[in-house]
Amino acid sequence: KLHLPPPSAAVQARIVAASVMELVRCGVVVPNDAGAAGNDDDDDDGSSQGRQAAEARAAIGAAVESEVLRILVAAGCADAPISGRTLRKLPMLAFVHGGIDALGGAVPLSVYMPALERALQTDLVNRNA
Repeated sequence: KLHLPPPSAAVQARIVAASVMELVRCGVVVPNDAGAAGNDDDDDDGSSQGRQAAEARAAIGAAVESEVLRILVAAGCADAPISGRTLRKLPMLAFVHGGIDALGGAVPLSVYMPALERALQTDLVNRNA
C-alpha cells in the first residue's frame, strides 16, 4: 500500500476552488455580480460574448481560489493538511454548517465564502475532538 501525503496548501486551495466553481457553473452559487460570469455554455462558438463569459469565469475562479487559499492559511491547514477527499466535501458542508438556505435559490459568493470558512473550522474542531 502506497501512502500519499496530504496536498500542499496551494493544491488544497485548487481542489476546494474547483468544487466551488462547479457550484457556480451549476448556478447553486452565484457571483456577487450575478451577470459577471454568465451561465451559458455556448462559449466555444468563438464569439466575443463567449470569450467574455469565459474570461469572467476565469477571473471569478482566480478570485475564489485566492479567497480559499486565504481561508485555508488562516485556519492553519498548512500545518495540519486535510485530505483531498475531505476538501472535496467542504463546499457542500458549507451549506450544512454555514446555515445557508439553498432552497431559496442561488447563494451569492459573499454569503457562501464565510459559510465555507465556518465549515472548515467545524471540520477542524471535529477532527481534533
